[in-house]
Amino acid sequence: MAKNQMPAWAMFCFVAIFLSLSAWQFYRLGWKENLIHERQERLAAELITPPFLEKKPEELSFRRAVIEGHFDHQHEMYLIATSVSGKSGYHVFVPFRLLDGSVIIVNRGWVPPERRDPSTRQADINNKTVTIKGILRTGMQQGLFVPDNVPAKNMWTWVDLPVMIQYAGIDQYIAPKLYMDIDAGDSKWPVGGQVALTIVNNHLEYAITWLLMAVLIAILYRFHRRLRKPV
Repeated sequence: MAKNQMPAWAMFCFVAIFLSLSAWQFYRLGWKENLIHERQERLAAELITPPFLEKKPEELSFRRAVIEGHFDHQHEMYLIATSVSGKSGYHVFVPFRLLDGSVIIVNRGWVPPERRDPSTRQADINNKTVTIKGILRTGMQQGLFVPDNVPAKNMWTWVDLPVMIQYAGIDQYIAPKLYMDIDAGDSKWPVGGQVALTIVNNHLEYAITWLLMAVLIAILYRFHRRLRKPV
């Protein structure tokens, strides 16, 4: 073997790794395309109304729904989050009591830090019976680098529905694992319609990149050997 020449086993290892990464991205591409199709179908389906018991919560996620009742503003909860335009602030989660007495937690939308205190947005707070529309969602899983919630300070970093239900003192929750993101409405604060409906899908680009890397390594190894071959 010529000096400074890459061993054949090292080349094969790099090619195998890059091909494996490419195959994984092609697998993820299929999974993401199915997820996008499923979400689009659910968002396009007809509005549903309570009770949300005909299907599993996971099958109702991203279904549009309409409910009637009133907000319990005394138990607002504040999730640290950015708006759809990328501004820092909070999503305001509020228990919503339906006409039959059951409750669902509703994300009313985003407020900037200076609007976190309900006293700064009294014009948009009332206990009247209202009809609202939104998108049903399932609670989150805490991410690896997401800080813990601090219920004692009413500070939330992820949607932990069981703990939120307990914090708000809700005794008749409408459907375990489900909450609602409200559509954009007439209120100035919070700003509704904050749920991201599109899913970024870059897996094809990633798959092709890893595939080209494997091909490039093989070509460079081949030509490097030929160029260094003694005359």
